[in-house]
Amino acid sequence: MKLFAAVVLGLNLTAGMAVAGSIDSSGPPSSGSGMYSLSQIYDYLNSGTEATPIAGFQGPGLAPGSTMRTTKQIYDDLKAKYDLCPAAAVDVKSGVRFFSTVPGSWGIRTGTAQLIPTPTPTVTATPTATPLAGGEWALVPANPTIGTTTDFYVMKYEAKCSGAADGNCGNPGSYIPISQTANKPWHTISQTSAIDRCQALGTGYHLCTVKEVQTINRNIEAQTANWANGSIGSTVAAGGGLKRGNVGLTDSASYDGPDPDYEGAGTGSDRSSTSKAKLVLSNGQEIWDWSGNIGEYIYGEGTGGTIGTTGYVTWETGAWYEWSTSSLNEERPILGPSNSDWGTAQGMGEYYGGVSSNAFIRGGPSGYGAFAGCFGLYLNRGPSAADTSLGFRCCK
Repeated sequence: MKLFAAVVLGLNLTAGMAVAGSIDSSGPPSSGSGMYSLSQIYDYLNSGTEATPIAGFQGPGLAPGSTMRTTKQIYDDLKAKYDLCPAAAVDVKSGVRFFSTVPGSWGIRTGTAQLIPTPTPTVTATPTATPLAGGEWALVPANPTIGTTTDFYVMKYEAKCSGAADGNCGNPGSYIPISQTANKPWHTISQTSAIDRCQALGTGYHLCTVKEVQTINRNIEAQTANWANGSIGSTVAAGGGLKRGNVGLTDSASYDGPDPDYEGAGTGSDRSSTSKAKLVLSNGQEIWDWSGNIGEYIYGEGTGGTIGTTGYVTWETGAWYEWSTSSLNEERPILGPSNSDWGTAQGMGEYYGGVSSNAFIRGGPSGYGAFAGCFGLYLNRGPSAADTSLGFRCCK
């Protein structure tokens, strides 16, 4: 009885409705109005195969064949591919739109990374003659990926002042820098004066640039001989780490020596057996005190060699950062380690932020401890700063 009542009620309601027009289709389906099959959708999402819809709607004539995919197959196959694409906004060039498959930021996103333009390699002939001025030098292999397209020279030792064994040269303009074992590093000199003193050596001599420094850094980190236990990526706690020399700590990668130290016989300490202060390049050349002993000015791309926006990056401000911090993703390719997981645990040193009008200072004074290292970088001093913790070395 309930079924009969429902049918009667439905008929009565229908009879009372006012119909404005025919509810029948005006004609057969138009061309292209059909639907895509699950297989076509799967092939497009999985391999990019474009599909053409059926000319008109058609109901299934047969049961699904062996080529049909289940929804589980579609989900599992697509998810496996999406999981291989974890890019975030900081990984994609600024302004470029991309599709993020990361949970929590799924969908169309816009990149924020200020990527370093890849230089066009124009490798010139390798210099064959050691520089005539400035003492002892190390030949550095070029790295076009970073931006050095020809081999160049760097002072083997931190710049010394031939007129003052204690490294305090008074009037900087009266002396020429020299790379030698004798005398303590030239200190209490501003970046402005360091730039001038390197140029005073002659044509082609200059305060080492950011690209030259990073070329040296990345070469050093790739040599097993520069890791305390011969294992790249090892930690100081495990008896390894990238050697950092005289930084005020006694461990596998460091030692606690005079402030600062030097390789002079007689009045100074003889470090001939202190291998923690010595780093080697892929060509066998040696560089001493690159990671510690005294902070070293380098030349940026801002006005007069200041930081500016070197590498098209607005450098992070603030205090200390581990190089593994995600906020340094833009800075790391320019003056940081190659591995985003490396930090003080591996002997890298730390980053200290600053404004664009300041100077780049790298390495680290002898009292900086774990903050010093091959990739130690400090942006908190202006180009006129001059004290016993600041020195330099030249390149050619």
